[in-house]
Amino acid sequence: MSPPFFRKSRKATPLSREESVRQGKAVRAAQAALGSVEAVRGTFDPMYISYTLGKLAIRKLAADWLAAHPDKALGDFHDAFLANACAPLPLIRHALIGDDSPPL
Repeated sequence: MSPPFFRKSRKATPLSREESVRQGKAVRAAQAALGSVEAVRGTFDPMYISYTLGKLAIRKLAADWLAAHPDKALGDFHDAFLANACAPLPLIRHALIGDDSPPL
């Protein structure tokens, strides 16, 4: 017997296999719709590139920090990153790993 699937509610109730498949399809359709909305936004919003570059710089910083601190977890990086408030990314990079290289 396969494990039961559960609804998201205060009380867990088993889902039938058909209902689980139906909900999975609905979630995937919603994710696809959101992805296409973001893709369209990226084509006309001039500030979207700033968001994307910042996201990529933070991902690179996280990878570099985790490589420099192999005994730490991603949650530790998150705490260290947020401890620097809203400083510019090059300053946060220098504070966390002592690296003055460009963020990307």
